[in-house]
Amino acid sequence: MTFSEKLNDLLSSPTSSFAQRNRPSYPTGWEPGVLHGDNGDLTVTTDLLPKIDDENSWKAAVESLGVSVPEGWSVRLYEARYDPAAWHRDTEDGEAVTRPAWRYRFKIEQTRVSEVNFDDLIELVDKHKPHKKSEDVGTLQWILATGDWQLGKVDGDGVEGTVARILESTDRSIERIKELKRLKKWPGNAVLVLTGDCVEGFVSQNGGNTWRTNLTMTEQVRLYRRLVYDIVSKLSEETENLLVIAVPGNHGETVRLAGKMSTRMDDSWDVDAVVAVADAMERNKEAYGHVKFVTPMKDEGTIVLDLGGTITAVA
Repeated sequence: MTFSEKLNDLLSSPTSSFAQRNRPSYPTGWEPGVLHGDNGDLTVTTDLLPKIDDENSWKAAVESLGVSVPEGWSVRLYEARYDPAAWHRDTEDGEAVTRPAWRYRFKIEQTRVSEVNFDDLIELVDKHKPHKKSEDVGTLQWILATGDWQLGKVDGDGVEGTVARILESTDRSIERIKELKRLKKWPGNAVLVLTGDCVEGFVSQNGGNTWRTNLTMTEQVRLYRRLVYDIVSKLSEETENLLVIAVPGNHGETVRLAGKMSTRMDDSWDVDAVVAVADAMERNKEAYGHVKFVTPMKDEGTIVLDLGGTITAVA
């Protein structure tokens, strides 16, 4: 007789202890088990248990089903059902008896943020006293961050509109510096941050923007270089110390093959134009000796530096 034949014979035999074993029955909806919710919580339904009243017992009941309670999660009693005459079989082959018992359903969920006392918040407001104003502004930095110009793109009002907004923004920046000086709040230190994608380029979207660009690559770079020179020149006239930071963007990548940048991270028109401005100003230390430039290190696309005591990342 094969194994399959023996198994079929065993299951079909009326005297088989396996066939005669009584399966426990449960009220509808109270079958013991674990249900996983969409938000990560668990619903645990227990078998018959004696009455339990505290959270430690709830956790023990859940863990007895092989469910662990992670750190930061709690067990909450969700539902309980009392059965005054529940059927029990203390041993597998023992006689069925009745006795009072409970069935429980628990929720395992992330611990809620503890509530605050509203009256304490009101008291905090009422008792607040202003801090004494600090007179030390030596480490403060005035920052102008700009980028994503994409010079050469025809969308919207085109490159003419982009250039107009850049010039207007520069004028407003100068006005703000003069206003801070009148208010005696000018820190003396200024930072110009150029965050990349200042030219449209022809490599983005695998060259799909070629017919959406109305300037050649050299024209884009020359226009960007002239705008940077204009902004730096105007800011340098109003500041005691000016730091210029430039990082590359994907539009400014110089070479891309098979859809991927194929040289170094710092090989960028976004960076090259600023280096050209730095080279020009380096030759006129009398006018621009207080202007410093920072560009990425070799094969780096980001810059991290200390600005007046605050570690700052530019990307």
